[in-house]
Amino acid sequence: MQLDKVNNNSEELLESFQNFNVNITEAPSYDFGPEYHRTVRIYTLSTMFIVSLLGNTMVVKQLLPLTRGRFPKSKILFLNLAAADLFVTFATMLSQLIWELMEQQWIAGDALCKIFKFSQTYSLCSSTYMLVAIALDRFNAIVRPFATSSEPKYYALVTWIVALLPALPCLIVFHVIHLSENVTKCVSKFYTSPQALFWRQTYVMCVFLFAFIFPFLLLLVLYIRIVVEIRVRSSVFTASQQTASSLPRARIKTLRMTSAILLTFIILNIPYVVQECLISFGYSELINKNISALAGVISASNSAFNPYIYLMFQSKKTFIGRCLRGLISVIRSRQWSAASQRKDTSFLSASSKTSSKFDMHALTALPPVKAAKVNSMISGGANADETFV
Repeated sequence: MQLDKVNNNSEELLESFQNFNVNITEAPSYDFGPEYHRTVRIYTLSTMFIVSLLGNTMVVKQLLPLTRGRFPKSKILFLNLAAADLFVTFATMLSQLIWELMEQQWIAGDALCKIFKFSQTYSLCSSTYMLVAIALDRFNAIVRPFATSSEPKYYALVTWIVALLPALPCLIVFHVIHLSENVTKCVSKFYTSPQALFWRQTYVMCVFLFAFIFPFLLLLVLYIRIVVEIRVRSSVFTASQQTASSLPRARIKTLRMTSAILLTFIILNIPYVVQECLISFGYSELINKNISALAGVISASNSAFNPYIYLMFQSKKTFIGRCLRGLISVIRSRQWSAASQRKDTSFLSASSKTSSKFDMHALTALPPVKAAKVNSMISGGANADETFV
């Protein structure tokens, strides 16, 4: 009996030792997020890069000649926005495109891995925060026109500094891992730590708060306050007084332009926010491959749309600006003509009914002989029309 027990114990010990060796020699399996169509993402990034580079270069080229003389203060923040969007174009779009073409293999070492992710986050945050700086400048110009406020160049400087805060953790969070002898990845530590899900959720929520939620709330509050102020002034002043007094056309045009930029920012960032929340909280299987390929990079496309919105509202000299303004005017004219045709049709039908009622009442008030003549003229069709002409 004792010999059997010893044999059984030795067999269990040998089996556990073999399992331990297997666990050591097996490579750990990591979950790097949902699958996506790499081809779709590559074509999307290529298009975004070309469009963004072209648009932001034209904006910078249009604004920079003004520096030879007196540079308008209202243009400083837009020049910085174009610079931030160009930063996104190269640090995020181009670098991500190259990384996708390499099938996300990382060969540049641990230090450049950290700098790579830091630059992507810093560029995106600088572009987003510059929108907040522009909204704050518009708020001071419209709501507090007589109050002493900081110069736009100081807004821009503070924006570049504050945008560093959400990006600095990337220097600690990201690192290089070796999946095999020839496979190396640049990923966050939350994919490899024992408590990966909890820390990833915490990190993602912090990034969303500083990179999207807080800027979005600030933009929303500032623009609501601006709209309320414009409505109050519009109710006080007449149209002629308003044009000549407190609301110059240039400020209204700038407000419309920045509102369009804000709307674009919201629309393009919501898909990415929803996707990252689903991934962080364990619902990545709900994401379609095509949607994942687009949502993962579409938030950066905000930098590709910003320059064309600026050119559409501000520029009459560039070819693309004239084309965009012409396209908008054609769409508006078609909508106006269709609406006017519907209005004319309804007006004619209503007027014909009114005129027929009027004719009947008028006939009853006329003497019998005149009423008969008028009745024959009304019911005479084309001949009656020729008689009236």
